[in-house]
Amino acid sequence: MKMSDNVQQLFAGLVKLRAKIKQPTKSKSNPFFKSKYVDLEGVQKAIDDAKEGTGIDYTQFIETSPDGMTGVSTMIYSDKGDYIISDPLYLRPAKNDPQGNGSVITYSRRYQLSSMFGISSDIDDDGNSASGNYQQNGRQTQHRQYKRSQTPQQTNDVMQAKKATYAKTVKQLAVYMGTDPKTAAEEIKNECEKDARYKQADRLGQLDMSTNIANRMLTTLQKEAANG
Repeated sequence: MKMSDNVQQLFAGLVKLRAKIKQPTKSKSNPFFKSKYVDLEGVQKAIDDAKEGTGIDYTQFIETSPDGMTGVSTMIYSDKGDYIISDPLYLRPAKNDPQGNGSVITYSRRYQLSSMFGISSDIDDDGNSASGNYQQNGRQTQHRQYKRSQTPQQTNDVMQAKKATYAKTVKQLAVYMGTDPKTAAEEIKNECEKDARYKQADRLGQLDMSTNIANRMLTTLQKEAANG
């Protein structure tokens, strides 16, 4: 992540913005897991409705890696000139055509904005997705079929994308905790291990749980900072 030398005004504005954000309605359906999520337009609207008077805005950049993966990075900046720029979130399209690349770009833009502005764009199912617990409505079988349909490269792409999102959240949390990312990550792990499902989950599930808890901790600290 890149940032300007001074980010004081930026973080002050972000605290105000986060305090004003209203979590958007999850109106879109995920056909794989029969769950609801917020689309890119809904995430953008939640940010745009909250940013007035905060001096905060954002823009997103699209780029392609040398090995053909499509990447998106996000810049958040203040009207005082300070900024942060996320590292690119790279994903490989399932099909290398305009539609495939467009889908990857939309997905990456939504997840980056959701992570950086603390928007809950997917259903929090209390760890069921993370632990692979899809007993209801036959979703356990559906989940296994979906995992089998992924190529090793697609599985790795998802893992790398989630790792990047988690790392960004940890860095943000460390700033509010007044510590370094390693210490912040240890605090997150301590919280995760209080839940028995964390030890039962696979690597991807543990990463999802860690990111959810990190976001909750970050939101709490940001609200405390906003309240003085």
